[in-house]
Amino acid sequence: MNLSDNLKRIRKENNLSQEQLADKLGVSRQSVSKWESGQAYPEMDKVLQLCQLFNLNIDELLNQNIKDVNNKKQAKNTFNKFLERKKAEKPLQTKVTEKEITVEERRTSIRNTLKINKKVN
Repeated sequence: MNLSDNLKRIRKENNLSQEQLADKLGVSRQSVSKWESGQAYPEMDKVLQLCQLFNLNIDELLNQNIKDVNNKKQAKNTFNKFLERKKAEKPLQTKVTEKEITVEERRTSIRNTLKINKKVN
């Protein structure tokens, strides 16, 4: 992918017209059109504005496939949210309390008593 393809994709993903993007950057709609068609390239200050506006770094905007970049960012965000939920959850109780042991011992004792009573009868 290159700048023209990436710019067109991210503009559309963000539901912006060429005119709206041009207004945000302080350029004409024709400039945005030329960038997207590959007829011209934006000046460095406009590249930096684009990166800031769409939360990208320069390499992502100019050289990488924006779809892949967005998928990676989404996966990372999803994983981070998962980790945050896990941190917020109570840890699993792995220790058996005395009361639970006592209850289990009582059950075992009752079972043994029933078995003995069956044998006697």
